[in-house]
Amino acid sequence: MDQEPVVGDVVAGEVTEIHPNGAVVRLAGGQVGFLHVSEMDLTPDGEGPAWVRIGDRVVAKVVGYDRLGRPSLSVRRATDLDREALEFHQQALEFGTALRRQAGLALNGPQGTEEEDPIEWRLRKWLTTTQSALAKLRRRRATRPSPRPELDEQGDPCPKERP
Repeated sequence: MDQEPVVGDVVAGEVTEIHPNGAVVRLAGGQVGFLHVSEMDLTPDGEGPAWVRIGDRVVAKVVGYDRLGRPSLSVRRATDLDREALEFHQQALEFGTALRRQAGLALNGPQGTEEEDPIEWRLRKWLTTTQSALAKLRRRRATRPSPRPELDEQGDPCPKERP
């Protein structure tokens, strides 16, 4: 992702710095985001945040921007479905790159007709459709509220208020 991520996007990055209150994560395109300690995964025993180390690869959801203009990241709010969608998108990009390299095709350049390149034409169409569907999924998920319950100061779920 070479453009600025928006709230709701799922991004992957590498931890480059550790601070007492969180970690700095380098995203694609050289951008950096901040992963606050409260948004890290919990340890298996549920006692506290599972600290990351420098060099760890994390998949997180963009939940806002901090005062420095960096994306605020959350590993806790990224669901398994988000991780699968990001992995699928990365595989589709790798597949497209391999296809262009092997066939010598440019997706936006002059192309032959469907009769001349039926397989390449169908693969380009599939890749375009897949990228469009993934973008639609991201937009739809960005407008949905997070399925995670709100937590109080002790980390316990807050009771839902009834109207």
